[in-house]
Amino acid sequence: MSSSQFTFSIYLLTFALSLQTIFGASPHFHFCLSSAGNFTTNDPYGSNLKTLLGNLHYQTPPQGLVSVQLGRTLSKLMFLLFVVVMLMPQPVRLVLIRPAMNFTNVAHITKVQLYVSWYPYQTYGLALCRRDIAAADCKACVNEASNEIHRRCPYDKGAIIWYDNCLLKYSNKDFLGRIDNENWFSLLNVKNVSEPTIVNQKTRELLSQLAKGASFTVKKYGVGELNLGLGESTKLYGLAQCTWDLSTTECFQCLDDAMGQLPSCCDGKQGGRVVGGSCNIRYEIYPFVSA
Repeated sequence: MSSSQFTFSIYLLTFALSLQTIFGASPHFHFCLSSAGNFTTNDPYGSNLKTLLGNLHYQTPPQGLVSVQLGRTLSKLMFLLFVVVMLMPQPVRLVLIRPAMNFTNVAHITKVQLYVSWYPYQTYGLALCRRDIAAADCKACVNEASNEIHRRCPYDKGAIIWYDNCLLKYSNKDFLGRIDNENWFSLLNVKNVSEPTIVNQKTRELLSQLAKGASFTVKKYGVGELNLGLGESTKLYGLAQCTWDLSTTECFQCLDDAMGQLPSCCDGKQGGRVVGGSCNIRYEIYPFVSA
């Protein structure tokens, strides 16, 4: 990159930071999840999604995370019907009609097969705030995320967006309790450290400790610091966090996967983070977590 291009990039960055100060924080990244499909303007899924996003905004603070599910799945009654017809000698066709929903759900059952047309407007959502921020800031972040993701992915049945203080995700597929291995991005401090080998080693050491600690806590969150041992006062600060719907094993696996991506993005840098739909890690040489 030429010096003129670099200078222009710095001007753009400064201008962007000025706009962020004036108009509020901007999202770091987002994905419109095309694999989840789309919905139309009058589709009941849109109404469900609007309700879900409102619930996420209302319920997230002060706990920092909430997951919401709207719609219906195969009920206990359906399971009992399945058991009964499995004992019958002839195939049976069941037609379940829900007048309020303007569709027919058909289950065609034989002694060896069960076909169910799942409720088509099922909606799952999750919002997560960084544990060190105030409840009011958490609520504001989730509200902004809800509005912005609707603007960026207006008719996608699945989407995810990340801010510095929160993430918000929704889908028509049940992702709760599962590691999101598909949606990742990374950010880095462009400045290099003077001793990259030592800093890389210390970064891995600190984040590994935080990953273990976060995995075994109810909050699925850990922060800490480590002296770099370079004969100066510089310390390394770190953060590890998972969504609460993950188990201890799943949380640690997610954080370990995130750490595995650090070398390709942030080796020898003064700071970096790897962020996913289920967990995130971050390190800096300055304090970035509120007391």
